[in-house]
Amino acid sequence: MKTKAHTTLPTPVTDELQRVGLALRRARVARGESQAALADRLGVSERTLREAEKGDPGVAVGTLFGLLWAVGLSGTGAELIRRVDGNTAPVTNLRARRGKALDDF
Repeated sequence: MKTKAHTTLPTPVTDELQRVGLALRRARVARGESQAALADRLGVSERTLREAEKGDPGVAVGTLFGLLWAVGLSGTGAELIRRVDGNTAPVTNLRARRGKALDDF
């Protein structure tokens, strides 16, 4: 079942997810690995792998990064960090949080 978040993502985001999924599929095929073998190696279901290759936004980011790593596309996260670090000013107004917040478990 699709959630509202899956249908309200901006078009550029869904387009990029589809491009990432296609790159994942192409890299897997180039390595000669079946969907079943890759899914088994990463401990995910074949359905999850198929969804990732289609660019489904419901695939967990950790799973997606694991799959990209497994097919040799592991620099993706590092590239994002470099892009952000190169385009932003350093954060200088960080303060220590005092007390317990509602999200502390």
